[in-house]
Amino acid sequence: MPVWTLLIWLLAGAAAGFVTRKSAGGLAPFGLIGDLVIGSAGGVVGGYIAAMFVPATTLGLILTTIAAVVLAAVLILLSGNIKKNNGV
Repeated sequence: MPVWTLLIWLLAGAAAGFVTRKSAGGLAPFGLIGDLVIGSAGGVVGGYIAAMFVPATTLGLILTTIAAVVLAAVLILLSGNIKKNNGV
C-alpha cells in the first residue's frame, strides 16, 4: 500500500469527522481535535479493511476511500453516544 493512500484515508477520515459532527449537531463531546482524531482513525481502519477485499486499482482507491469516510462517520456518531451514556 503506498503512503499516499494512507494520507488520503487520514484526510478523508478527518473531513468526514468534521462534517459528521457539524451535520449531527450539538456539542462535540471530545472537541474539534477529538473529532478529527477519531475521524482519521476511522478513516485508516475503514480504508485498510476495505483494501483487503478490493484490488489496488483506481476504482479500488475510490471504494476504500468511501469505506474510510463511512467508518469515520460511524465512529463519530458512536463516540457522542458513548460519552453521553457514560454521563461524562
